[in-house]
Amino acid sequence: MTATTTNVGMLRQSARIAERDGDFAAAERDLRAALAADSGDGSTVFALADFLARSGRFAEAEPLYSRLLPVFPNEPALLNSLAVLLNKTGRQREAIELWRKVHIEHPTLAQPLVNIGLALRAAGDATAAVAHFEQALAVDPNLFEAHYQLGVTYFHAKRRDEATKHLEAALQIKPDHARASVLLAQAYQGVCDWARFERMAPRLRREVDRAVAGKPCAITPWFALRLAITRPQRRAIEAAMAAQYAAAAGSVRQRLGFTRNFARKEKLTVGYMSADFHRHPILLLTAGLYGRHDRSRFRVHAYPVKPPDDLGTTILSRDCDKVVDLSPLSAEDAARAIYADGVDILVDLSGYNQFARPEIVALRPAPIQCSYFNPAAPLGGGLYDCVIADPVVIPPEHERDYREPIERLPHSFFINDYPRMPIGPGSTRAAEGLPEDRFVFCNFCSPDKVEAPVFQRWMNILRRCPDAVLWLFAVEPAVETNLAGAATAAGIDPQRLHFAKRRPHPDHLARLKLADLHLDTRTYNGSMTAADGLWMGLPLLTQIGDAFGGRAAAMMLRVLGLPELVVDSLDAYEELAVVLAHDRARLADVRRRLEANRLTSPLFDTAHYVRGLEGIYERLWAARTAG
Repeated sequence: MTATTTNVGMLRQSARIAERDGDFAAAERDLRAALAADSGDGSTVFALADFLARSGRFAEAEPLYSRLLPVFPNEPALLNSLAVLLNKTGRQREAIELWRKVHIEHPTLAQPLVNIGLALRAAGDATAAVAHFEQALAVDPNLFEAHYQLGVTYFHAKRRDEATKHLEAALQIKPDHARASVLLAQAYQGVCDWARFERMAPRLRREVDRAVAGKPCAITPWFALRLAITRPQRRAIEAAMAAQYAAAAGSVRQRLGFTRNFARKEKLTVGYMSADFHRHPILLLTAGLYGRHDRSRFRVHAYPVKPPDDLGTTILSRDCDKVVDLSPLSAEDAARAIYADGVDILVDLSGYNQFARPEIVALRPAPIQCSYFNPAAPLGGGLYDCVIADPVVIPPEHERDYREPIERLPHSFFINDYPRMPIGPGSTRAAEGLPEDRFVFCNFCSPDKVEAPVFQRWMNILRRCPDAVLWLFAVEPAVETNLAGAATAAGIDPQRLHFAKRRPHPDHLARLKLADLHLDTRTYNGSMTAADGLWMGLPLLTQIGDAFGGRAAAMMLRVLGLPELVVDSLDAYEELAVVLAHDRARLADVRRRLEANRLTSPLFDTAHYVRGLEGIYERLWAARTAG
């Protein structure tokens, strides 16, 4: 198209169409042609700046926004775009001040308040974020984004009732919004409201079908772990997400121009990146890893992408050679920091968990990048060079599901630090509200892992074991209400369900000794939940699943020499639970073997895991140096 003053608008329209269709080069070409035709056209300058910002090219976009400010000092769209850029480049305070200015000068605009809330939430201040979202609704009660972001915030705060209210309101405004629909389904699942969850099933199936067709999908890999879908469907969701991050990183990766040098080295620098360096299972389990590395062969860096708490700060500062908090940095600056530190092997411990930063990994700041402790491992996109697993969670016949090579630790991927974990003072059944003379089944998984078919089996087990009770974990009242209702519907007295509240981890470990048998979840097993009980001598019954997330408990039992507690069907699961409840001598024998084996098994040998990981790192580096 020939650029003339009269067709500038047509060029901008052509650019919009090209960007929508994924032809980013054509979009940029048309915008620059429009600007060449009329360099003083503010709409074109703004359109090009926004395009560059959406492409992550902030350094090129910012001068264009600045060029417009003297001419349009109070234009809300311009100020908002500049504030978004400032926020994405680590200048949150400047961004918030700019959004405040927009709101003061245009008090009928609610979106700046939402944007302030988003920035505050990203900085870890969820309370202030909620206040700004609520203030936005006071300005515009029908603002979709305010309802949606309140739903997101309450969801992650595990206040599912409030999350449900706002997500339902958001869907009244935009009924076809895929992400709001999926998050509402998650909220229902999180409180075991299975009837409403099933009503969302058609929407979930549509999103799964999109992923299988190679299209973007609103279901996250984290949520997919909890869905009873096939392994290929789950992998399609993970691959769709990885492709999005890889596409967004493409031009930025080229601009960064990181080079690789696979020379032989006396010491390798290993960087561990995580959003979970706080009182979270990842920190508790990996606490013994960082300080046990052989310092004659490895330097150890830690890269929190969410600020660590006091426990995380203590562990990382004590056991790592360098700690760099990436949380205030943009993805580009974070990648530069990792690259400047000379990290040889970057190990991502978060994957797609809440607050994770896969966009940093996508920029390839390290020559070798590994996914570890991530049951929803990304596929393709060049994000990772390997997935670290074990022979059970990813057996050889599942390797075809992955685009990355699988590196296996010899027995278990599940590094932990149980021998050094403190255990609280012993509790009593009376103190926990449990009957003294009943058989106690338990499950302490988060409620979103509890599925209706498995709960029905638990009710069958209680029916066949009339002197038994079931001890469950409930994070909010709605869980207790819904599970009590489900028990009643199954013909079981809800008084036979006992609900435990969250406790500090040492106290939780201590109370596990009060239970007789741990009944595992199915699609997504207990992982640390299962290991907690096993370390405390509590036998576990599990059905082995079809994918990584459903196979961790089976791996633990096999390593501990208790393979008979791994079954392959719900019928066998129910039957064995009943047998063990009735045959106390058989259960006592299982307990004796568990108690003896846990102290000698590689499952709880932290040094064994560290040696295995070091071997993997050195093999990966040697393979690259060999060409």
